[in-house]
Amino acid sequence: MGTTNTISNNPNPIKGYILLAINGLFLILGGATVPPLLRLYFIHGGQRNKAKVVVTYTLVLEMQVIMYVVATAFCTVGMIVNKNFQAIQIEAKEFGLGECKYYLTVVASGVMCQLFFIGNAGFIFCTSSMVTCVFVAVLIPVNELLVVLLFHEKFTGEKGMVLVLSMWGFVSYFHGKHLNARKKTEPVMDVETNQL
Repeated sequence: MGTTNTISNNPNPIKGYILLAINGLFLILGGATVPPLLRLYFIHGGQRNKAKVVVTYTLVLEMQVIMYVVATAFCTVGMIVNKNFQAIQIEAKEFGLGECKYYLTVVASGVMCQLFFIGNAGFIFCTSSMVTCVFVAVLIPVNELLVVLLFHEKFTGEKGMVLVLSMWGFVSYFHGKHLNARKKTEPVMDVETNQL
């Protein structure tokens, strides 16, 4: 991981790990709050506006496109200010598989991320935010295993920990659903008549 290499080269690595942990915590909290907030908007957003617009999947896609255009413009301005576009050319030359494959990787990563977020919004719109979060939690270990199988990467301790934690959350969710379903189907005994 590039982040841990950067931290280990730092003269004060403890501070780097603390900042990395705080950054990770905020990313997790942000990622966990977006699906429920989107679902709330999909359910109640159209009812509270003056135009009484019905929230359809087409409207959801339009909202996603607007968010992507604004985010792209914001990031582009940041990259121009920091002169990161020049760094892209340097990274492409240093990329082990060649410049062409570097640019293909960058473009394919961007397209796949956009498709993921559009699918995520559709998943939230058609089901619920909880099902979406469970689906995303299932994708994490699948991604880790596919990287090891298809790209022949080493199965490191970090990958093992991600796999165990994701599967633990996934199994816990379905175990909780099973217990709740069992409680609802258990017969209730009437105390006065001692009958079911």
